[in-house]
Amino acid sequence: MSYGIFRVNKELTAVLDKEAVKLEPSLAMLTDQQVMYIILVYDYIDSPYRLKPLEEKQKIARDRLFEGNDPEKLANVKKAIKAYQGLIYDSRRSQIEIYKTKISKLQKVFDGEDDNKAMQDIIKTIDIIRKDQDRIEKEVAIDEEKIELRGGNKLTFIEQWKLKQQNSIQK
Repeated sequence: MSYGIFRVNKELTAVLDKEAVKLEPSLAMLTDQQVMYIILVYDYIDSPYRLKPLEEKQKIARDRLFEGNDPEKLANVKKAIKAYQGLIYDSRRSQIEIYKTKISKLQKVFDGEDDNKAMQDIIKTIDIIRKDQDRIEKEVAIDEEKIELRGGNKLTFIEQWKLKQQNSIQK
């Protein structure tokens, strides 16, 4: 069973979930490389780089799939990326991504810093961000555990998305 918008098949290529294509047809227009780029960079669940900051994920994926920055190969992906993000958007996961990027930037500033007071301030700021990031990650994990079905099965990401949409309409 696929839990996300995409799944990886036996040949290690990405396959779009049919339900996702129905929700956003622009995803069906992508090449295999473009689909894999979106998975590697934007997928919260299946990306092996999900713990890295966005800029790092983009660079790794470009280098791996397109041998560097090839704007032509990524030009028509922008609309699909926005559509994909709309399907999977979770404000808490988005906040975690922001925190990862901020921590990465602060670590770069720290590397170039020689002033002890400034270094202590950076460390304190990183600690504060990490504590809130951990809190949010725990909330997400708890919510994912709640979405269990009888027999131990889980809802697919598409099913979870539809459930969220229905709940927001009813409120």
